[in-house]
Amino acid sequence: MGFLDSIFGKRGEGTKSQESPAACPYCGIVLDTPPTSSRKCPACGDKIVVRTRRSDGAKLYLTAADAKAFDAERKADAFRNKAIRAAANIGLDKTAFERMQGELLAKSPGYGPGDVFWALANRLSAKQMRGGDWQGLSMTYFHQALWLYETGRPYEQLKVEAEKARAQDYALRGIRQLEIMGGCCDNCGRFQSRIYPIEQALREWPVPVEECTNGWCVCTWLLVVPD
Repeated sequence: MGFLDSIFGKRGEGTKSQESPAACPYCGIVLDTPPTSSRKCPACGDKIVVRTRRSDGAKLYLTAADAKAFDAERKADAFRNKAIRAAANIGLDKTAFERMQGELLAKSPGYGPGDVFWALANRLSAKQMRGGDWQGLSMTYFHQALWLYETGRPYEQLKVEAEKARAQDYALRGIRQLEIMGGCCDNCGRFQSRIYPIEQALREWPVPVEECTNGWCVCTWLLVVPD
């Protein structure tokens, strides 16, 4: 049971009877006017921290220590939900996420939500590669690269692999040339509209360049369809 569950009841089952009373969490004095924001108790002078429970909108009047624990668990919940959404973006539902989470936690309690998403993506990409699902593989690599970017880690190599897999998918469809849609920044812009034979496109992907200033490079392949 998490911190929020233990002192405020199960999340998602909040009712008015579960809402914290408008009382100082330090000295217990009932406050004539429930505070709407954090302020000092008029009786003991300690700071009452106000938080809102998302499940039912109830106001919670916390000590500084309890507020710190509340914020930490809310942050952890948000990160887990982010990992679940990332898994959904590659076609895996919450059940698959929780199954993988169980597998990893059985090995070590140190695995977190990000590890769960990464393990799911790696397992899926291996299956897609064996099956020649290059379109699916491109999407999986893309979302792994996006995860790295959003968590502050180098993403470029996986973005490159995503574009190479995209080129492989186009090659199987009989496309013979691909054009770069670049221009996310001035440095990448020099590759804008360059056309590559499909054989070269399968081997290389020139953007993002090291000097890309856009953060997340949005350059990609476009089809060159014969007239």
